[in-house]
Amino acid sequence: MNSNSNPTIPVILEYLPILVEGQQWRVERFDLLAAEFLLDEPWDEQMTMFHGLACAHVRRWLIVRRLFGVAPLISRTEEDLSILTREQLCELLSITAKELQAEMDALRAQWQSIRTATLREHPTKQKFATPPADVPAEQATDIFNFGHEILEKHCFPETMFTEFDSKRSPEQNRLERDWFAKRASEWDKMLSEPMAESIAREALLNELYLRRLQMEMTILSPSSKRWQELLAAKNDIEVRRETQLEKLQEMFPESSLAGKVSFRAVISELIQAHREYYANGDRMLIDKMFTHAEIEVLLRQSVQQPQPQYRFGLAVATIQAMNNLYDPNYRSRVKLSVFKKMDAAFRHAVNDVREELREPLVNLEEGVEPGEGDDFPDLQESKELQAEPNEIPKTEEKKP
Repeated sequence: MNSNSNPTIPVILEYLPILVEGQQWRVERFDLLAAEFLLDEPWDEQMTMFHGLACAHVRRWLIVRRLFGVAPLISRTEEDLSILTREQLCELLSITAKELQAEMDALRAQWQSIRTATLREHPTKQKFATPPADVPAEQATDIFNFGHEILEKHCFPETMFTEFDSKRSPEQNRLERDWFAKRASEWDKMLSEPMAESIAREALLNELYLRRLQMEMTILSPSSKRWQELLAAKNDIEVRRETQLEKLQEMFPESSLAGKVSFRAVISELIQAHREYYANGDRMLIDKMFTHAEIEVLLRQSVQQPQPQYRFGLAVATIQAMNNLYDPNYRSRVKLSVFKKMDAAFRHAVNDVREELREPLVNLEEGVEPGEGDDFPDLQESKELQAEPNEIPKTEEKKP
């Protein structure tokens, strides 16, 4: 962990993260965290931005919290009170010191790129900064840039937050606005459906009202008359909101509004994960069975295994079966002997091409000497591509 000699950096810092119910957080070793990730002043605003970035990555956020003592100020757990060393953290996560440093380096690089982009967009102010006290309420929305599109799309005015309570600070207004914008983005589908728009809109506003009532009740005594009035209003809103959520759950069964994840929601997430996985070109199936890299490996030949392992007839049979997957009476019209001929013809074609290109058969039992290249051209090309740009791969001719 880098040490810091700058006396202006506080050792302990308290800040308000974005979208965390307005709860105050504390960093026990902020001077070390600021030195590690190159944070600048104002410290609280920088830490707020850094919190929003780091918490999106589960393992990196866990590393930051355990290494620098980042935790809520009030509701701390026993784990939050214990700050670990790098060695203890590696043992906890079952990773090496290099892997731990790689996680921190990746987070630092991502933080610097976001910070650079923010300064480029707003050279005189930083994103998520608290509006200055002399900025009028109607101009403060220029600084409130998170979630502007989703609020404007569903006609939620900025005055909902800036003119609600004159006693609230601009920071409190911003935190509430950011939270509401996040909830509106999660409900975007329901708010965009004409038949459900009014119900979803009222349910979302009721959630906002409940949040405000709860915040006001926390500073009152339960024996006071005002607290009792707020409790009655809160119970009334909760009953109405529960009815609204039930209606929305019926209209959108794939959602988890009732606190339960439906089977349709699980299947939807699996389909999305499947699509995202195969969206990568390296994972795309060439023949509905294998990727290009897998086919390349199956086509390799050696003295011990002179015939390629890729079966063209099997690929054709698989594609044919997939195209008739929902036909209960499906029977392949291609004879088994035809599939065997396809396999044999493909193997002969691969051998003819190898002989034409004069590619030797690799003897897997001989191996290679340290520093020598191997006899698989594709592996050798891969090693050259992975080498440093200014490093020229050294190759030597194999001794006879």
